[in-house]
Amino acid sequence: MRTKLIYVLTSTTDMNFIEQAHIAIYTARYHNPEAYITLLIDDITDTVLVGKRAEILNYISEKVVVDFPLDMGMKERSRQIKTNISKWVNGDFLFIDSDTIVTQSLAEIDNCLYDMGAVWESHLAIADFHPDLFDSMQESALKLGWDARNEQFYFSSGVVYVKDNSQTRQFFSLWNQYYNEGLSKGVSMDQPSFAKANIESNYLIKQIDDRWNCILFTHPLFDKEAKVLHFSWYRNRSYIFDSHFLEKVKKEGIEKGSFIEESILNPLNTYLPNDNALYHYKLRDFFQLKTIVKNQAKKIYYHLNKEYGVYLANNRVAQLVKRLFQKKLFIFGASLLVVYKYYKVKISKKYRYVENASASNHF
Repeated sequence: MRTKLIYVLTSTTDMNFIEQAHIAIYTARYHNPEAYITLLIDDITDTVLVGKRAEILNYISEKVVVDFPLDMGMKERSRQIKTNISKWVNGDFLFIDSDTIVTQSLAEIDNCLYDMGAVWESHLAIADFHPDLFDSMQESALKLGWDARNEQFYFSSGVVYVKDNSQTRQFFSLWNQYYNEGLSKGVSMDQPSFAKANIESNYLIKQIDDRWNCILFTHPLFDKEAKVLHFSWYRNRSYIFDSHFLEKVKKEGIEKGSFIEESILNPLNTYLPNDNALYHYKLRDFFQLKTIVKNQAKKIYYHLNKEYGVYLANNRVAQLVKRLFQKKLFIFGASLLVVYKYYKVKISKKYRYVENASASNHF
């Protein structure tokens, strides 16, 4: 694999971003043992990589430390590094956010012909955005001097392929410039400036296959085929990125054969399929799901807290299921949950299928 894998990490002692990055990089190394992995971190984060947290360094090829003024916050440090990666990295690379899990070999990216590649935000063209998603994007866009109504696509900056040449280096220079302009106007996210840099670079970014950045809060149906699963702290459905799991990683690290390793190497079993996926299930799939839920409920009970965090929803049925799990009635709880899911998507006339939760027809 010729393409470098790049991760950016900034964190204080009390934050769990180190554990997120540890998980992300561990899975990248596991599935890509030959890859050259670079970790870009700031000077403060470098001082807190001690104890079990230092294990992350076992899975990288290179650590690059970037100094910042002491009064600069962690979020800005992260964005300043990310929007200026080409300043510290030579060669073609694939940038990957830290709230991700790599599920297979990424060597195929070596064959990418584009100067830059990314997937559409929420796997949708702008015209298909839910009004809330569009309004949020447009508010930031107008502050930065571009209008989403004039654009077709809005790319996610969570996974970005970059070929090392003068055009892409100029792109990053513009991205960092527009990011800082956005900061002065109250735009702290890096994606609106990513879009403006693309516009000003004559649309250098091209669309790559959605499987390179499977954005899970949209509930895509191709998650089983994804190369990179992209979770989200604000719409997280997996116990892997729940605080209790991350605290366990902080204390124990990632040991071969452990509950932690088993979970991150089998991430599809760490969250319940969304209704749009269940809609396509056959009857035998629901029986298989019952077994999966039963086994996962046991593991969560014995290895994590017994509240089941983000694994279960807040509706009445899910709360009843949680109580059954807490009494170690795993078969009964799993059976109730799966029967409820089957009724909801297969029998109830109230259910309306929506392929993408961020689409304009999702109300």
